[in-house]
Amino acid sequence: MKKVKVLLSLMTLFVLSGCVNEPKPMYYWSSYQGEMYSYLKDGGGDAEKSIAEMEKLAEESKAKNLPLAPGFNAHLGLLNLKAGHDEKFRFYLEEEKRLFPESSSYISFLLKKHNK
Repeated sequence: MKKVKVLLSLMTLFVLSGCVNEPKPMYYWSSYQGEMYSYLKDGGGDAEKSIAEMEKLAEESKAKNLPLAPGFNAHLGLLNLKAGHDEKFRFYLEEEKRLFPESSSYISFLLKKHNK
């Protein structure tokens, strides 16, 4: 009888554990990694096309109320630099530094290198 109670308790525990909600992701990744891979695989590809795709991902992130992944804004800033949009380059790098203070020394290096 005791074994039956233990077995029923374990079965109930397994059934109820299936009802647990999936945890909310820490960052919104979506197709960011694939986009970055495609861009780098093509030897730099079309910066304007990548910018448009990444800005779309940023809008999706905002709509889902999830923060963007680390490096997202820095990558978007570098794409804007390649496309000749200096103001957007600085904006996105400063945004990366604000969101991820641990990246500030590297971001400051990039900004200083560009100002030369």
